[in-house]
Amino acid sequence: MNLPSLLHRRISPPSTPLLYPAVAILLGTFLGLHYQTAGYVGMAVAALLLLTAAALLMLRRFTACVIIICIAAGWINAELHTAASRIPMAYRTGTWVFSGKIDRIKETETATVTDVTIDSIGRHPRSLKAVRPVKIQLTIAGFDHKADIATRISWTGNLDDSHAADRLPMMDDIGKHARRRGIAGAVVIRPDDILAVIDEPGILNSLYRLRADIASSLYDTSLSPNATEFLNVVLLGDTELLSTDRRESYTAAGLSHILALSGMHVAIIALLISAALFPLLMLRWRTVVIIITVAALWFYAAVTGFSPSVTRAVIMVSVFSGARLLQRRSSPYNSLCMAAIIIVVANPYALLSYSFQMSFAAVASIVAFAKVLTPVNPRRRLLYYLMSYITLPVSAMTGTGLIACYYFHSFPLYFIPASAVATLLLPVICIGGVIATVLNTLHLHGFIYTSACTVTDFSVNILDHTARLISSLPGALWSGIKLSAESLCFSLGAVILLAVCMNMKKRVYGYASLMLAAAAIACTIIRPAYPYRNVSVILVPDRSFTTLLIREGANAFISTDACGSDTTLVRQRVERDFESFLRLTDTESLSIDNTSRHSKHSIYLLKELDETPMSAPIANSDSSFSYIIITGKAKADDIRKAPWHMLAGHPITVIPSPALRPKVASIVEERCKEHGIPTSRTMVITD
Repeated sequence: MNLPSLLHRRISPPSTPLLYPAVAILLGTFLGLHYQTAGYVGMAVAALLLLTAAALLMLRRFTACVIIICIAAGWINAELHTAASRIPMAYRTGTWVFSGKIDRIKETETATVTDVTIDSIGRHPRSLKAVRPVKIQLTIAGFDHKADIATRISWTGNLDDSHAADRLPMMDDIGKHARRRGIAGAVVIRPDDILAVIDEPGILNSLYRLRADIASSLYDTSLSPNATEFLNVVLLGDTELLSTDRRESYTAAGLSHILALSGMHVAIIALLISAALFPLLMLRWRTVVIIITVAALWFYAAVTGFSPSVTRAVIMVSVFSGARLLQRRSSPYNSLCMAAIIIVVANPYALLSYSFQMSFAAVASIVAFAKVLTPVNPRRRLLYYLMSYITLPVSAMTGTGLIACYYFHSFPLYFIPASAVATLLLPVICIGGVIATVLNTLHLHGFIYTSACTVTDFSVNILDHTARLISSLPGALWSGIKLSAESLCFSLGAVILLAVCMNMKKRVYGYASLMLAAAAIACTIIRPAYPYRNVSVILVPDRSFTTLLIREGANAFISTDACGSDTTLVRQRVERDFESFLRLTDTESLSIDNTSRHSKHSIYLLKELDETPMSAPIANSDSSFSYIIITGKAKADDIRKAPWHMLAGHPITVIPSPALRPKVASIVEERCKEHGIPTSRTMVITD
């Protein structure tokens, strides 16, 4: 077939009718979110797409016309939501009164971080006016407040975005993860700035607050603290109290997916509901059972906050149940596409969330690969069932493994045995936890209650021991994976073509898959050099402390004038802000430098300048300077005694600690004059 005939060939509709519209809407939504421009520009692009669709309609290219219309619809929907994620300039200065609903809350060691949707603003609490909703990340210093999820909070201040502060080029964009949730900016307030905190009215808010009551009932049982913590995660999706050791061991063992609510958890809840409604099945009230089950699952999705993975699973169950009631066949691909369309139309930012991407990739991979990877005839039910403990994890990891490598830079190698154990034990744990909670609420502390607590505790301990055992094996977690966006796209394309090849039995798709896989490998091997690999010293932007990040070979340490528990906070900030820098420079360890070495190392940088000039990039500084750093616990005498004669041929930048700022300018001027260093080549940063 020659090129002209290809250009005039009509696109035939697929066997899954919603496939093309779903892909087109997702593409349009991604483009609208990625290329955030002024509203009129986005609308102009959408209008151009609609004109193209009209031209295709006149040419009777109906499938192509529908695809273009869906792309335009996704783009317009994204533009409408991104317009609401911009903070008006008028509210960035001055003093205002804001009121909004708390959608998400997380406690750190020193503050409470919340996601607040602001819908009312005014100069006075009695003169609040409704505005277009805008979501911000509100950090409340300390814990002396009553802010909680699904409550309305009012406070005074402005919306000066703390994420918009000047940052060094090698620092990670800390606002990126917030923007994935549609966050317009970050604001920090004190508890004294809060005017009021009240419960937000509404059915959905009441259901979401019900989660705290259910968690309290769970903790009131006789289950061990270890089991209640685990059940709070796998039943309610509350990961705030999840210990770091458990999270790391489950991640290394390839079990991190069970710590996030997903279709597996929804299936277990549906099994519990079906068991409770078994008497109705005996009466052949199948329709009533289906309706009650679907309604109960939507209730569960509302209580857990409508996370993308749970919403996807409930939509697919609803579509499948509706098809059964109407005596129609249900395609898993169609159900998956419908779920994607509904979720993205309701919240375009869900497309950028890890939960959405991992959940849909896992289900699509299972549907595409599980059956073709099983060498056993389905009629041999027992053997087919046992084989599913291997094929299902492999199928799911085929789609999610690449995404995990891109975002988290690691891959668990022993995920098959870990998943097999988790698949066996997770239903037992969830069912046992629900039975124990219900019986304890009804004050029925008999044999069944005791047995449920014992079995649940035992199963949780087995699963924890399995995760720790597998994570401790040599090479359990392949870390340090550097997968670029181009490599990810080529790799996912290769997986899709491989699925088409295996299901349609056509070799041409297999050859195309191999070509894309080769392109992915080439992009991984041939990648541009990291521009900041030779940076050895970095002054960490911090309003509270003077902090240096210093690399020595494969090791790095933090030199700071913070002390006590503040050093932990400094380390967390450095790990968060410089995660990519440390990974791409092959840094193996990061530690806090002690104060005794701190002063010496400040002078050490000066002494070694003539052998290995070190550069410390600093925001808002002249890039022509070679930055020489004096900081932290260094005393004024240490600065005077520094080998200034070695610096005569170098531009100098001095960054003193807050305690030395009043004295250092005169000291630097004195030493520069003594050693003939031009003052035009010296810079003292005191801000």
